[in-house]
Amino acid sequence: MLKVAILNEGIYMKQLADRTIPTLTTMGLAALFVPLFFYIHKFAPGQIPLPDDQAVWAQFGDFFGGVTNPSIVFLALIGLIVTIRMQ
Repeated sequence: MLKVAILNEGIYMKQLADRTIPTLTTMGLAALFVPLFFYIHKFAPGQIPLPDDQAVWAQFGDFFGGVTNPSIVFLALIGLIVTIRMQ
């Protein structure tokens, strides 16, 4: 009976991993593109001006990194938990 329970848990973990990888990939891509979309929507309605000022690019980099890094780290933590749980 124990062997069947272990086998069923192994199948469940395989199915969980098969669902988790595409989900985390999709959420990671969304974490990258959603802040970019909102930034463009807010500050460039109609056209995307490319500034020459280095300070403006630095502000955009700070915004983009500040929004996306915590999101990606959270997704990495979920992936780590799933892989530890699979072992």
